[in-house]
Amino acid sequence: MTHFRQNQTQSSIHFSFPDLIKTQELRFHPRHVFRPAQDKFVILRSSVLKDTSSELKVRAMDVSETGLGLVISEQNRNFLKNNRILWITGLQDENLEAPVLAEVVYMSSEVDPKFIMKKQKSLKVGIQLSGYFPQDVYQQFLK
Repeated sequence: MTHFRQNQTQSSIHFSFPDLIKTQELRFHPRHVFRPAQDKFVILRSSVLKDTSSELKVRAMDVSETGLGLVISEQNRNFLKNNRILWITGLQDENLEAPVLAEVVYMSSEVDPKFIMKKQKSLKVGIQLSGYFPQDVYQQFLK
C-alpha cells in the first residue's frame, strides 16, 4: 500500500516491501537447471596429474555455456581445494575429445536438499569454463 503525505515543510512517500522479492538472473548465457531426477554427471580431472586415477565423477545441478553448478560430497572437498584448475573430460556418458579447462570459483555448504544424495554432507561448487563444450555434446547433455 502506498501513501502520499504532503504538508508545508515536507513531502514523503511511504510504501511497504513484499516479504519475497525475486530478481531475474542477468546472465549473458542462460543457465539450464536440471531436475534432481535427471542425474546429470560431469567428469573432472586434475590439471596437474595426467592419469585417469585423478578423475572425479560429480553431479551437475545446472549448466550454462560458460559454467557449471555441481554438487560434491564433503569427502571430495580436498580434491577441489588442491585442484582449483581442472579439466572437464566428460559430460554424462560422453568423453570429450578435447577436455575443457575450468576453474573452481565458488564453494558453499548451502546445497538445495533435492540434490543431496544419501543424506551425506555435500557442497555446492561453481565452475567457470575457459573454453566451450562441443555444441552437439552440450545439446545432448541438456536433454
